[in-house]
Amino acid sequence: MTCQARTSYTEDEVLWGHRFLPVMSLEEGFFRVDYSQFHSTFEVPTPPYSVKEHEEKNSLPSPLSTPTPALTESRDKKGKKKTLLELL
Repeated sequence: MTCQARTSYTEDEVLWGHRFLPVMSLEEGFFRVDYSQFHSTFEVPTPPYSVKEHEEKNSLPSPLSTPTPALTESRDKKGKKKTLLELL
C-alpha cells in the first residue's frame, strides 16, 4: 500500500477553523475507512487570527524594547543630564 502526503498548500486550500470528519473506525477487529467522507470537514470554534497575532495583540511591551530614561541617562555631580556612555 502506498501513501502520499502534501506538505505545501495554497491559501485557498486551507480552511481556517475546520477539522476533517473521522473516516476510520474499528469494526469486528478490522479498521474500516470511509472514503466518501475523506474530504469532508466541519467547522470548529476558532479565533479569527493566529496564535502569533493573538500574542502580539495581548502582549505587554518588553522592558528591553522601550528603554526608560532611568536606564539610559543619569545626572552628573552638578545635576547635568548625562547618558550612561558619558558617565563611563
